[in-house]
Amino acid sequence: MTEFLAGYSGILDAASLVFVVGSLAGFALTASFSRASLTVVVDLAYPVGLLGTLLGWVGMLQNMSDPKAIGPAMAISFLTVLYAAVIHGLASGRSRDLSEIDSTFAKKLVGSLAFVGLVLWAMDSAAGINAFIDPGAVVLFVLSILFFVIFDRVSGDTSKNGWGVRFLGIGLLGFFTGTIMMFANIDDPKAIGPAMALAYLSLMYALFLLCMGRIWFPAQTLDSEQNTNTGFLALAFPVLIGAMITFAILIMSFE
Repeated sequence: MTEFLAGYSGILDAASLVFVVGSLAGFALTASFSRASLTVVVDLAYPVGLLGTLLGWVGMLQNMSDPKAIGPAMAISFLTVLYAAVIHGLASGRSRDLSEIDSTFAKKLVGSLAFVGLVLWAMDSAAGINAFIDPGAVVLFVLSILFFVIFDRVSGDTSKNGWGVRFLGIGLLGFFTGTIMMFANIDDPKAIGPAMALAYLSLMYALFLLCMGRIWFPAQTLDSEQNTNTGFLALAFPVLIGAMITFAILIMSFE
């Protein structure tokens, strides 16, 4: 039994588990742990898992003095997605319940504060809160949101839904912009870090806004079919593959 447990010790990390379970439990509280809370957990499991992974990656970028330490640190950062996948699987398989009968302002506030507190704790533990503030990513989000607001008014669109997809779109725009900047400066290791920070922080902001929007403004966050499109194949898989490629290139640039 001891040898069995030792073999799986690499997939056990208390901090990652607390972050994922605590965040999703807070979101479930917003729906009073009712059947509707399972729908909330399904919608936000992978965003929370990816958010935790991105927090770990940004922390790694702040300490690149030892390239050999990247592999073990990256392995730990993936655990939040693993835990999210397990919880997503346990909560899935039921019909979607979008009712908010048991949801109150107080419960939403408590659940949201728990999530924000865990995010700030993870930031501080990874590299300090200041490391997660990127003016370029902030400007990108502000301008993109203004663009969508103006576009909706000009086009006469009054539906006001689908903002969850829009947030992810803005985050992916920043992710690919940062990745392109990284490739363009591949010969300059000092320029790679800021480019990757833009990529990962843009996506991190998008996931955070998606989670908060899903709790406070579900009608505006869900798309026209009442979905968030945050499943593994639609969200987690392409982000993880893209990140692994960029990290592989980063490691090679040190050689």
